Amino acid sequence: MSLTTSTNESFQYYHRLAGSTSTIENIAVDIDLANNLWRVMKQNDTDTAHIWMSHDSKLPAQDSDPLQLPSVPTFFPILENEMYSGTFSSLSSEQPHMFIPYLYLAIPNMYAFFHNCNIEPFMRVIDTSNLEQDENEMKHVLESKWDSRSDDRVLMRTASFGHGRQDLSACAREGTVMSSIQEERLAGEGMMSAIRNYSSNTNEA
Repeated sequence: MSLTTSTNESFQYYHRLAGSTSTIENIAVDIDLANNLWRVMKQNDTDTAHIWMSHDSKLPAQDSDPLQLPSVPTFFPILENEMYSGTFSSLSSEQPHMFIPYLYLAIPNMYAFFHNCNIEPFMRVIDTSNLEQDENEMKHVLESKWDSRSDDRVLMRTASFGHGRQDLSACAREGTVMSSIQEERLAGEGMMSAIRNYSSNTNEA
């Protein structure tokens, strides 16, 4: 990705969540936090550069010098095509819930998620279809207490195991309601991953 000098250019800097689902291989979810944008990209091969940056680059060097930087391997270019894209709402103490309008998704208490890592295992991605015209029902759904029981509107929820801040997992509902995870709805998981990574690096949480 080549950077331009324009600060308004979208996706100059972004967080990426890449992998495969049960229905499609090699997709990536990109989150541009600065411009409130997301996109889902189809790739023609495994994104080895992304894997190296997110994992292998953090491994200790294979020699006696702990300050030695890891050597950068040769990466072959991959082709990408945009499948879906859209926006997401800004967060504040007055507007704590994040909305992803194109997908009819909402992530309750995303503002608190950014500032307080203790709520990370209790996040949910909610289907807001048919709620746009009913503010009272929308508020009820978004402000309902976390419950481990199944809920038709809860498409994804987080989980964390162990003491302290651990790896964060996301469980998506499949089966009778969703025969497979819809690729575009991975934007919800990508959003939480991007904000968690950003807050960790900036010590916000």
